[in-house]
Amino acid sequence: MPENGICTSIALDSLESVRNAVSELESVSQFLEIRLDRLPSVPTIEELSSLRSTSVIIFTLRPKSQGGFCDLNADARIDFWNSISANIGQIDERNLFDIEHDILQHHMLPKERVIGSIHNFAGDITEKESVIADMARHAELVKIAWTIERTEDSLEIFKLLESTRQAPTRLIPIAMGEAGKLSRVLAVAMGSPFSYCAPSVTSATAPGQITASDMASLYRIGSITDSTKIFGLVAGETSYSLSPRIHNTVFAENNSDSVFVPMQTKDIKQLINGLLSDDFPFQLCGLAVTNPFKIAAMELADELDSTAERTGAVNTLKISDGRIIGFNTDVPGFINPLRRRVSDLEGAHVAVIGTGGASRAAVAALLGEGCLVKVFGRDEKKLEAIRNWFGVETAELSGASFDGFRVVVNATPLGTAGSMNQMTVAESTQLEGAELAYDLVYNPRETLFLKEARSAGCKTLGGLEMLVDQAMQQQRIWTDGTGNRDSLLALLSV
Repeated sequence: MPENGICTSIALDSLESVRNAVSELESVSQFLEIRLDRLPSVPTIEELSSLRSTSVIIFTLRPKSQGGFCDLNADARIDFWNSISANIGQIDERNLFDIEHDILQHHMLPKERVIGSIHNFAGDITEKESVIADMARHAELVKIAWTIERTEDSLEIFKLLESTRQAPTRLIPIAMGEAGKLSRVLAVAMGSPFSYCAPSVTSATAPGQITASDMASLYRIGSITDSTKIFGLVAGETSYSLSPRIHNTVFAENNSDSVFVPMQTKDIKQLINGLLSDDFPFQLCGLAVTNPFKIAAMELADELDSTAERTGAVNTLKISDGRIIGFNTDVPGFINPLRRRVSDLEGAHVAVIGTGGASRAAVAALLGEGCLVKVFGRDEKKLEAIRNWFGVETAELSGASFDGFRVVVNATPLGTAGSMNQMTVAESTQLEGAELAYDLVYNPRETLFLKEARSAGCKTLGGLEMLVDQAMQQQRIWTDGTGNRDSLLALLSV
């Protein structure tokens, strides 16, 4: 069994299903958490003793008040754990027991087999050091989990791990939520015994959990050390992104001691300052930047390459020798797939919808091909900025007709998986008479914009090829390496 620091949390409604999951997951997980609170009734000692695995099993009985599934009050949970204590010889001696902080002082189990835990699914936990010290009196391991909205707030994880490095109690700190994924991937390298994972994308027991298979093979958590080079995606929303799958696949293929993690924030400057501070005990080497930070990223760079200067937007940062260098790989990433569809772009009339960083990259690339570009948007100030920067024609999007355009580009995030999934910048009646609709959104593959375009008789091109093309260029900038374009497209198309 691999010593990989993965703990998969199993929350199923029958013991038979639990046993099947244990058999399936023990090959990838060093630890398996069995959520007894998800079962219809509390198991007997005999039933618990029959749950055996080559992995270490952690038994958890969590009430709804603390993010669990059962309605047992404190007295009932204390009675359950003390019944286990009275029959401890029947349970595999390697297995552990997760007991909530509110009843932790009342258990009679061996301290070395207890995980004391506290969760706040609604926000922060104050006075964490005091809470940890209090639980450490009754448990060999202490789990403290709270919810964050910005990745920079997860850096507290590493300070807590450093402060308890010499203590006899081992700490399992967890920043829950999408923004906490960076700490889930990296905490084990800094001393956390394991990272909690989900059996599948639809069976997470806490927000931000990564699947066990992805943690093992994509993020390669078992090989991460404090010398591993860190790369990541900076975005306002990272849950839909395929970039971790692309870049970590390339790192693995090139045997690079590097990992790429999602970083969700509201302020790119605060995030980068945190990652470059002593609060982050790893070497940050590069960042992919996407909506809504491509223009703001320019201001953080000490130096810009010529494409970024020409575009007025940055989607790639390389950190080297204390300097931040900004690049724009969206320009070649955008134009290469279009060239493969349209043989001669010179003189072509092209409509670009959007006024952000992706739009700027598209406009710069199209002008480089000799296209006649018109930009559509809703914000007149942003349209004016585009007009002044590139000298192109602009127009109000509302009610626009794209009849006669050879290419219509959606360079907005509308249509992206999640809250914007059922949105489109243009309907079929507006797209009638256009030749090709190009959507830079890549997740989902078939956006509402592309459906409307197809209904209008347009040819279509999605954003997946652009994503892969620009990512390979990022790899060349960061590591001088690259991946196989066709195999990456096949991987992402599954």
